[in-house]
Amino acid sequence: MTAGREFLNDIGVQSDKFQRMFFGWIESYNGEGDLDILEAFGETMIFLDRFIDCGWWCNDDHAEKHLVATCVSRIRAILHLTALGYPSEALAIHRTLGETLNLMALLTSSPDELKAYRLGSRRQRKKKFSAAKVRGMLKRECLTPRQSASMHRVLSNDYLHLNTLGHIFAYRTSHQEEMPVLPYFHRDLCMSIFTSLVSAADTAILFWWTCAREDDSDIRLAHAIIERANKAWFAFIEKRAQDPTVEHAPMVNVAQ
Repeated sequence: MTAGREFLNDIGVQSDKFQRMFFGWIESYNGEGDLDILEAFGETMIFLDRFIDCGWWCNDDHAEKHLVATCVSRIRAILHLTALGYPSEALAIHRTLGETLNLMALLTSSPDELKAYRLGSRRQRKKKFSAAKVRGMLKRECLTPRQSASMHRVLSNDYLHLNTLGHIFAYRTSHQEEMPVLPYFHRDLCMSIFTSLVSAADTAILFWWTCAREDDSDIRLAHAIIERANKAWFAFIEKRAQDPTVEHAPMVNVAQ
């Protein structure tokens, strides 16, 4: 194999190696049965995936479905990047996920704003429900944003507009034999991203609940999924909190 092909092949080998490490970290804090966070998270994502599937050639402006689809797409992208060892790139996308979650939180809590969002044109939605305006509306309604202005700035400055390579670790140079992964901080960062994705999926399914009709046959199923996901999420966090090696640095706490 030539040097160039070998280098490209090593990228895949390294990503596979990190992915095994990533899911090993999850399993180290995971429970069983109803407390299996991977099963609960997966079930939530299946439910949301079914909700956003209008079928091919759907020309209707299903505003709430498109919003949930945006959320699901970003959750999947962030999960994939984090699992393969690219949490910095994942956190750049996490900024836009936070904006979507803030909008969902607002629409879930305000029937009037949900109606305005549904009836408005795409241009009107973009103007009325910008990220900054949504944070302002949440503040006026005394609601806690899923992503605050300060966290938005941190994610923008440190992860979207990168100014340091200190936290980028899913690569090695041709002179390094092993991945330069410092286990504790990087484990805690990846696990915090993962738990924030479980929470994001929960926000999306609660938003679906707001949009659902009273006779929707999936309401009971959604309730069971939310209940299970919350139990598994809290059990996972509690188990992590009992680990004396876990660092609770501000940037690790991306679930705020």
